Amino acid sequence: MDHPEIEAEGPTTEWKERLPALHKVARTLSAFANGGGGQLWVGVRDDGRLCGVPDIEAVKSGVDEAANMVDPRPGIQIRTHATDRGNLIEVIVSPDEEGPAAVLEADGSRQIYRREGEHTLPADRDDVKWMQRVTGAKVSLGTAERKVLGALVKVERGNQAELARAAFMGERNVKRALVELRYAGLVQEGPDRRYALTPQGHRRLS
Repeated sequence: MDHPEIEAEGPTTEWKERLPALHKVARTLSAFANGGGGQLWVGVRDDGRLCGVPDIEAVKSGVDEAANMVDPRPGIQIRTHATDRGNLIEVIVSPDEEGPAAVLEADGSRQIYRREGEHTLPADRDDVKWMQRVTGAKVSLGTAERKVLGALVKVERGNQAELARAAFMGERNVKRALVELRYAGLVQEGPDRRYALTPQGHRRLS
């Protein structure tokens, strides 16, 4: 049996017991794509217990259909994990590098979503402006951003105060740099308000 490591719900992870309505799935895919990517797990209860999914193909088909509701369509991988509690579906969403990923809503509008902690929320104008400015690998890092990335290499996971000390910067400047780095998909914020490099962030530094 495959017993995958499942991270706690947060900016890059969401658990669902069953596949939600497709417009909700599309919003989650949009939010992950607009951040540092993420993982949607289906077959995991809110308390973290595994319950599995009864119909693997129906979940895969639903996720694919939801991805088609997002423009540009996010890069996704769908994996199946067999456990003693049933089959789990893991949807891996890649960070978007073409521009903010918007959901094509039923009323014909386009709405961009973002993650805040373990919640998916509509992006406001400022969020969208940041996304457009610092999309994916195209982001141009300033001195402050490079310093914060360097600090994250030293401390691995740190809050704003710890990063300020490691980077020899003021907390306000660290906060501003983290906003850019988070929307660039290079840094992710955990539920404990600590920050860490994403896989894309590690690649940027390699």
